[in-house]
Amino acid sequence: MGCAIGPAEVVRALQNGLNLLNRVRTEKLGKKGDGASSPLFSELKDDGDPGPKTRAAFKRAAATLGPAKVKEGMALGRFKRLADSPTFGELRKSTENIFGNLFRKPSAARKQRITDEGFGLQATINDLGRDTLGNAFKPIKEDGDIGLKTSSAFEQVLPAASGDTFTSKLGENLGFFDDDDELFG
Repeated sequence: MGCAIGPAEVVRALQNGLNLLNRVRTEKLGKKGDGASSPLFSELKDDGDPGPKTRAAFKRAAATLGPAKVKEGMALGRFKRLADSPTFGELRKSTENIFGNLFRKPSAARKQRITDEGFGLQATINDLGRDTLGNAFKPIKEDGDIGLKTSSAFEQVLPAASGDTFTSKLGENLGFFDDDDELFG
């Protein structure tokens, strides 16, 4: 999941991201108990086909959640694809490629070692490491720098947590599903 991905992978990332946004929104609104917890659309197949259901879901999500949320969802969808088939040696590069443009101008993307996505990734590793591995997990330092210790901890936690769980928690830790956002509860 480096720099270049094909059209089918882009569509799969979009489908995964839209599904994640839809599930989180539905779950958070359901917890509020105001009766507005129906999903925006039916769960999309992760098939890479930009068919009418995917196009309709994209339009509905963009109209309801806004283009910025759809971009965040797309990034999370790309990360989920990484989490489902991890390339453990390239975690920094992959994470920066996926999220960097959401937090920084493209010209600044490669100049920083300490990043917002690094902080979010490390917080997610620590949160899920404690939840899934208990005392067997040694928390890592949350310094925003995705280095060897972060990569090793990711390799340890990801199989215990699952790609879906990890990606959802990462979206939460990155602030993509904040409770002060009326669209997410």
